[in-house]
Amino acid sequence: MTVMHMSSIESFLGVIAEMIERGWEGFLERPGGHLGLRFYIQPGVAILLAVRDGIRDSKRGGYPFLSAIFHYPVKRRQILKNAWLQIRNVFFVSVILDIIYQFMKHEFVIYPMETVFTATCLALVPYVIFRSLTGRFAKIIMKHRMR
Repeated sequence: MTVMHMSSIESFLGVIAEMIERGWEGFLERPGGHLGLRFYIQPGVAILLAVRDGIRDSKRGGYPFLSAIFHYPVKRRQILKNAWLQIRNVFFVSVILDIIYQFMKHEFVIYPMETVFTATCLALVPYVIFRSLTGRFAKIIMKHRMR
């Protein structure tokens, strides 16, 4: 590789590292700052939706959410599409609230990657984890009741 090419790669990686560092710092300071209550409400709503959907999954008799994604590669796209339809509103509210937060904090500057990261952590991650766990526990309970 040429020196010019290595310099381009290093500067790109430096920008990415700076974005990640700023994102983590911003994410960790958000719960105590403006709109901090959303750090509890948004995951709570995502968890409620996940519990509802996990129970539905177990009633249908299929695998729990994450297991279904890996065990049914043919249905993976449909499974993910249905999950997105359930959680998208919570995700978009999280994006909008984070944009408002950034306007207030950074005086009308938006960091899009921070917004996506924050919305993912507040909405998508709790949904995926709790839908899978609820589906698994509901399936165990249903099997136990049938005995």
